[in-house]
Amino acid sequence: MSAEEPEPANAVRRRRRGRSKKLDAAVNEAVLRLLGRLGPAGVTIDAVAREVGCHQKPRCVASRAPFVLAWTMLMDQTIRGTELGKRYFEEAFGLLRRERAEFLSPAVANGEIRADTDVDLLLDAVTGTLLFRAAHRPEPEPDLAERLTALLLDGVGGRRA
Repeated sequence: MSAEEPEPANAVRRRRRGRSKKLDAAVNEAVLRLLGRLGPAGVTIDAVAREVGCHQKPRCVASRAPFVLAWTMLMDQTIRGTELGKRYFEEAFGLLRRERAEFLSPAVANGEIRADTDVDLLLDAVTGTLLFRAAHRPEPEPDLAERLTALLLDGVGGRRA
């Protein structure tokens, strides 16, 4: 429809609205109730949406604060070495770390990355930075992983032209 054409009389106008403070508060309260009732393992997107009574999950649970709280609690469980912490670490990071280590292995073998590079430490640097940014920066940074990788590889690169 061009700008000159009139809008049909029965057209529904949709206006983008920000999230309501009431919904944010309901999500925060739901997370706290779930944490108290089920512990960190019970705080899932589906559980929060059910608790709030929201059917539009992405919109309903977009508030970051409760998930940062849940993440902090899960990291505490990981540091303590509890079964929940071990499970969280494996499910959240295990497979991804193994895939990244396999990806970096040929770069070490062909000299793109120095042979003495501690790949596990390199992966910690990437993961830690990504988690820190996710928890403390309000806007997503879609190219962050690529920028961080370039920064780190420049620091650990083998041969220079």
